Amino acid sequence: MKIQKNAIMNAFKELYKEKEFDKISVSSICSLANINRGTFYYYYKDIYDLFSYMENYVIGLIKEIYPLIVEIIIDKNPENMDLILRFFKKHKDIIILFIEKRDNKTVQHEMKKVALQCLKEKLDYSVPEYSDKANGVLEYIASGQIGLMTWWVRNGKSIPVNDFFELIYSINNNGAFKTLLNLK
Repeated sequence: MKIQKNAIMNAFKELYKEKEFDKISVSSICSLANINRGTFYYYYKDIYDLFSYMENYVIGLIKEIYPLIVEIIIDKNPENMDLILRFFKKHKDIIILFIEKRDNKTVQHEMKKVALQCLKEKLDYSVPEYSDKANGVLEYIASGQIGLMTWWVRNGKSIPVNDFFELIYSINNNGAFKTLLNLK
């Protein structure tokens, strides 16, 4: 049974790489997965249910790895780099797919929520004590990190991973303008 569910997910991933979501049909998934429609409907109510499942799967992966990313970004902790690289290698296809798709705002929104939560936990910043200005700064940091990560993925990870995390660390600790001027 798990094999069939994985076949459905893999077929959806392949189709989603090439097509927008609204152009993917249950029939095309079943054909590519080499299953009948009844098998698809055994696992999912419809294609929207499958899409929601896939989004939640990716969001779960992000929730799992983001605390380690925050450790690297804030503490410059290189011990977590190997864990992140192995994790990313194992799950990169689906994570990249859902980040690359510009029509998928849910994953990006959830990434930002996870980033904010991890930052608040790492900085030991409890919500009631935050001023509006502090919340604005946290929003800026989380949005910037997610924006930079999204840019990095969409541009084929053109910067080596270690250099990429070094860049985020520099931006967080030195500011964006100073970091930019130091890149000259």
